[in-house]
Amino acid sequence: MLCERCKKNIATVFVTKMVNDHKTEHSLCIECAKAIGGLPVNLDGPVSVDSLLKGFFHVPGTPSQRPEDDGAVCPVCGMDREKLGEKGRFGCSECYKIFDKAAARTIKHIHGRKRHIGKIPKRASGTFGMKRRLAELRTNLESHVLKEEYEDAARLRDEIRALEKELVAGEAGKDDR
Repeated sequence: MLCERCKKNIATVFVTKMVNDHKTEHSLCIECAKAIGGLPVNLDGPVSVDSLLKGFFHVPGTPSQRPEDDGAVCPVCGMDREKLGEKGRFGCSECYKIFDKAAARTIKHIHGRKRHIGKIPKRASGTFGMKRRLAELRTNLESHVLKEEYEDAARLRDEIRALEKELVAGEAGKDDR
């Protein structure tokens, strides 16, 4: 496959970007990828998983774009934003609390969302899926109550009750077998 930019060299760098659920893919040669820049890795040497993760936390030569991250230092291991960018991983368990916002942004950037949503085995999908949905609804209910959006909260309450009844009926049906 040829580079879509210069149309001369073989494409060896494949970039996929997700912006607002819109996916774009580009196939570039190494020279064009370097010329475009803005990639989270240094293309001058071998690319490893560590170098990829380092790039998501900090692109060398650019200041932090989040003022809340500047000056943050872990009191346990001494990790700061700059070291996190260099290492690409936390120094201790306290770092997860100190760099929570940076980690959340990075995870969302990599995966498209902050929370992991994995696959559910088919044999457990009914009950497990309903329990997952119940947890989401309860979280949303609390949020609406705190915001004093009582009509939305009442709708969610009713949906929770209906789902709980369905869940109890489904589990009772399993016991009858």
